[in-house]
Amino acid sequence: MAEERPTLAFQTNQSQYVNEVEKIKRRFREATTELRRKHEIRGFYLAHQAIQAAEQCFGIGLEENLLLQSMISGEYLNAGLQHEASELDLKIERSLEGLHDAECRTALQNTLFLRRNKYERLITGIDPSQSINSAHSATNRDGLQQPSHSAPEDRQLRHDTLRRNTTNTSSTLDLMDDWRSPRSDSHLSRPRSLSPVTKSEVAQTTQRSRSRPTTATREAILPWYGASSGSEPDLVIIDSKAKAASIRRNGYDWTQTKVQSSQFASNNLDTYEGKADEWFNCLSHKTHNFIRGPDDRFQSEAYERVRVAVLDTGFSNKNLSERTLTQSFSGKISKFYSFIAGEKHGDGDIDGGGHGTDVLFQLSRVCPNAKLYSYRVARRDNGKLVADKVAVLAALEQAVKDKVDIVNMSFWWPYDDEDVERALHTAQDAGILLFASVSNSGAIWDRNIFYPASSSCVIAVDAADGLGDPAPFNSSTSSGDIKARFTAPGMGVLGIIHPRRSGTSFASPIAAGIAALVLEFARQTPLAGDNASIFLQKREGMELILKKMQVQKTPDPFLFLKPWGLLVDHSGRAGGSGGPGSRRYYVASDVVEELRRKYGYDRGIGDNFINT
Repeated sequence: MAEERPTLAFQTNQSQYVNEVEKIKRRFREATTELRRKHEIRGFYLAHQAIQAAEQCFGIGLEENLLLQSMISGEYLNAGLQHEASELDLKIERSLEGLHDAECRTALQNTLFLRRNKYERLITGIDPSQSINSAHSATNRDGLQQPSHSAPEDRQLRHDTLRRNTTNTSSTLDLMDDWRSPRSDSHLSRPRSLSPVTKSEVAQTTQRSRSRPTTATREAILPWYGASSGSEPDLVIIDSKAKAASIRRNGYDWTQTKVQSSQFASNNLDTYEGKADEWFNCLSHKTHNFIRGPDDRFQSEAYERVRVAVLDTGFSNKNLSERTLTQSFSGKISKFYSFIAGEKHGDGDIDGGGHGTDVLFQLSRVCPNAKLYSYRVARRDNGKLVADKVAVLAALEQAVKDKVDIVNMSFWWPYDDEDVERALHTAQDAGILLFASVSNSGAIWDRNIFYPASSSCVIAVDAADGLGDPAPFNSSTSSGDIKARFTAPGMGVLGIIHPRRSGTSFASPIAAGIAALVLEFARQTPLAGDNASIFLQKREGMELILKKMQVQKTPDPFLFLKPWGLLVDHSGRAGGSGGPGSRRYYVASDVVEELRRKYGYDRGIGDNFINT
């Protein structure tokens, strides 16, 4: 009988796993190098990204994942990051029960015990001679091992908080969180761990003797993304305080907005991640160049930056680990508030599951010059993230006080609410554009558009891949509520707390960011000072312009947004001077004409523009 050969599909998947594993391990090596050079924050950032990528990779098994994590924890400790080492070790400890290799499990337990001797007294004051096995005394609701009750409550709270903020878990049904497409059956026959890290390497790493840095200085990091679609991101060391002050004073440096290429797919258009990255590449090279103008000339104009408020779970900015992850865009967060009952108003810098932080990140990528406001209105309740009605009402009122231009709401309720509807109308009357995600429920619910996306005040947003194909979890367009259904990338988009995100929650802020780009264009030459801006801040007016940059790819009336359908100069001159004959002047004329047809030629729309 002839030997059965692997199928072509399996061979292709195996080759993909090999390439992915090698890239992930290269990232681990880079992180190790930076930690040994005492670049603690840069090393931590690289290590965190590598760990999350490894956990999602089919080509890396549990045993190798834990060995890699243990290696990084040892490097944390040698670099003086005792808290980070402690938190990562707790994560490893909770995963040991699922490890079937008894020899490896014993080796890891011994390694964890040796490290605990070094950092326990510094962090918790617990007797380091306590055996690590005695810590397995309780189990949480996820079936993960908890440390013994001898640990102080504040230590356990800190560990649980970090686990919620840094592990890749699905957050909620009520808040439209990370939707994950089911894994293919190929994992049943996937290759075993490739080029595994040996136990001796772990031992050598964890026993390395290094002195703690004598300075407490923390270097902030900012991803610098190469223009080449296949290049991997480098990191540039900057002064975080000076950078934040510069952003608030002068606006964001547009030269920092080049899009990160997919770390593992190199814009492979057969993957959701590659498709999403391709959309952002087009946005950066076409629309962002147009908004900046030749030699960034329009960035020096004295116009007011667009303000965008996000009603979500908050912004991760409480501790060193979170500030490290969000450093690339935290300077654009003008304010963060909490409206949750029992929390202080200034507690908006916490984010239990990272949902709000990743929503803010999408906005920062689409409209880098926008001023962002984070309003915390949702938190975990019985294992789900649920938006609180009272908090939403207070946040909408605050948005009016802060004079924001756009509000994004990536949450839903299965029912309408009169109080919230009144607040939405008040915000709309104040000139605020309202965006909300529709749902991730497909056809399983009777209602197709959930609230507040169903409100007449709100622009509803569904998800698509980066090439415009609607997401499979979008709801029906032929039954239930009928209204314009815009779509934006919401499958495999880049995240900060999680490496990749999917769901209408992350499509909505991208659509809101596109609207912010339109408003920013209207505040520049040649429309600066014209009444066009007033009418663009009406829902109907903005929808008119959004429809000029959409394409309907399928029979379903999903309007896929591509800003370069309007905000672009194919001649390569970035729109020109804005004077007659330039592409920028033509686009401004097009916007003015659309608004005049809708609102009338006697409303002063375009008068300043035409006279100029």
